[in-house]
Amino acid sequence: MSSGKKIIELSQEVYVAADSTKFGKDVTIGISSLDKIDYIITDDHLHKDFISSFKETDTHLILS
Repeated sequence: MSSGKKIIELSQEVYVAADSTKFGKDVTIGISSLDKIDYIITDDHLHKDFISSFKETDTHLILS
C-alpha cells in the first residue's frame, strides 16, 4: 500500500482539491475511491450535472 493510501486510511476526514476541468476524465493515478473522500474542493465552474450527482453520495462538494 502506498503511503498516500495509508494516510487516507488512517485519517478521520479526507479533503481533495481539484479544479473543475478534472471532473469527468479518466485518470491513470487513483488516490482513493469516492466513498473514502469526505470533501472535494473545486472552483465554481463545475458543470451542474456533476454538482447534482454529488447529492447522491456522502462526499461533500465545496465550490469556491
